[in-house]
Amino acid sequence: MHLLWLVSSATIICLSAIFLAYLFLSEDMITPGSVQPLDPDAFSSLFCEGATAAARQCIITNLCYLPAERQFVMIESANSRFIGIHNSSDLQPLLKLNPVVDHNLFDLNLIPVTAKWLSVRHAVFHRGDFFVFEPFKPDNLMHVLHDDLLPAYLTMYKLCYGEMGECVRRWRPLLRSDSLPSPLAPLYAALWDNPPTPTGELDPSTPHCFERSHLGLRSDSLWYQYGFERPQSPLPTPFLHHEHLDDFRAHLLWRLGATVGSGDPQPSQPGYVLLLSRTESRLILNEAALSVALVARLGRPVRRLALEETSLSAAAALAAGADLLVGMHGAGLALALVLPPGGAVLELFPYGLRPERYRPYQRLCQLRGLGYRAWVNTDPASSVVPGPEATSDRGGIGHLDDAERKRVETLQEVPETLCCSDPAFLYRVYQDTMVNTAAVSAAAEAVLASARPRRRRTRGALFFPGPARHLTAQAEGDSRLIEWRPPVNAAPEAVSYRVWVRQGERVGEYRVRRPRLTVAAECGLCRLQVWVRTEVDGRTGPVAHETFELNEPPA
Repeated sequence: MHLLWLVSSATIICLSAIFLAYLFLSEDMITPGSVQPLDPDAFSSLFCEGATAAARQCIITNLCYLPAERQFVMIESANSRFIGIHNSSDLQPLLKLNPVVDHNLFDLNLIPVTAKWLSVRHAVFHRGDFFVFEPFKPDNLMHVLHDDLLPAYLTMYKLCYGEMGECVRRWRPLLRSDSLPSPLAPLYAALWDNPPTPTGELDPSTPHCFERSHLGLRSDSLWYQYGFERPQSPLPTPFLHHEHLDDFRAHLLWRLGATVGSGDPQPSQPGYVLLLSRTESRLILNEAALSVALVARLGRPVRRLALEETSLSAAAALAAGADLLVGMHGAGLALALVLPPGGAVLELFPYGLRPERYRPYQRLCQLRGLGYRAWVNTDPASSVVPGPEATSDRGGIGHLDDAERKRVETLQEVPETLCCSDPAFLYRVYQDTMVNTAAVSAAAEAVLASARPRRRRTRGALFFPGPARHLTAQAEGDSRLIEWRPPVNAAPEAVSYRVWVRQGERVGEYRVRRPRLTVAAECGLCRLQVWVRTEVDGRTGPVAHETFELNEPPA
């Protein structure tokens, strides 16, 4: 009887524990990304930074997407809360889902709807944190890295205070896109633990709502604008630093599996030239002869890389171990992002293009501290222009009238143009070229000689001395003794001081090596004002200032 009672009691206790655990833990047991019906009382709140749509980023709760209308919406309610949004015009557009400059196809207009409107349409709710943006040109390596992934990386870097391991686990990429082209899709997948979800792959029969979402990317991470409203040119980059690019490089190589150990590249043979080979257009017609000339001139092996034939992981590992990247002007040169510090780029241009007008890779090399040189073909006889079968977007000019076709064919230099359909630019940029192997090899030798490994920032690179401390002054007969203490972050013997002393209307300036100064009295016991600036090895600190009302010294 007692045994039966004990068994029954134990059973009741176990069941109670299971029930309580279910009550308290069931919410947490729903894994991020799981789907459930939308709460009919759900509402959106929106928290934004940035004064304009081009600069704005937001975090929103209960962002929803309507696949049939290809439209993002928010759930408006009396419970909704907003920071950084003042009226309905701020939602039109709210922000840009891609930061590419002077382009309006990426505006996000956030339409307000009610939870009831969504519920009757059987909206589903996805738990978790979603990172929402729109790819610019996901079939082009330069655009993927420059316009999508570098801005995404630096946005997450700030979002998670530099803890990228946490960021790539927590945030699930949601891309406003029908799909991702397969050749470069692994680059998007490499940045996060969770695979990207294009909106075009969501169930089109119902609205989808997302628990928490980050909207928008950093626009100050871009270094180039492509000429949509003005001729293409580098952008000011007050924020972007070579260390940001180095960190992105290391993260990308690691996520692609192209590195080992502490992040060192894993090339099969270090110290080589990487020659970009194209298979469809902008061909180097004498590629084999160029390879032989480079080997002879530089004394190091040349490795060929055709992106169309190589996995992204293998391509990144090859670039990460190359001393020099050589290729025709084009997206493949974006691999300069993963060259090792101290590497160099030799960019080849077809006939008729002036290198100074097309500088995305030159600017990238400047930012990373890589060597850079351009070579341009000046011999029209060494060029093969696009044939009559070429489409207009690949340099074909068969669609032009006779006068315009003649103008394009006889141009010796393409003038500055806007993106992206100028027939003269396309006609020249898609040429194949028989390069001058001697000139290219000499340029390669010169750019390698100019490349220097960049010293990494040391702990003291941001050092400056703190202010002088505890300023005092006292009258000593016909003199005034001013003393202070050295800054807290420098050895006293390493600090010099610049001192300004004002007595009445007179100001004297002094330089001293010790934290004290004696000056002659200029006006009896008038007010004394003192400013002291510290200096260590040419680096100045803030100015310390005190005002003294002096009394006669005791007898």
